[in-house]
Amino acid sequence: MGGGDRTTFRQAGVVEHLPYPKRPKTLPEILTMQETLTLFVAIQSVNYKAILATAYSAGLRILEVCALKRTDIECFEDDYNCL
Repeated sequence: MGGGDRTTFRQAGVVEHLPYPKRPKTLPEILTMQETLTLFVAIQSVNYKAILATAYSAGLRILEVCALKRTDIECFEDDYNCL
């Protein structure tokens, strides 16, 4: 490495202008009907089944499920198993 190479890296703002490689966009993997049923059968807790059903049916991501509040879920009067 010559002296010119070292001074280039010490200049402010050089790294900020370098392009970053782009990650390829991929589609999420969709579970088969059998995989979905196996998942629901394996879960014992009614609460966890409700969370999983809400997440799966609404297509929510994990962080979106974690951010849910009770007020985010609309309950109807005729639903006797509502939160």
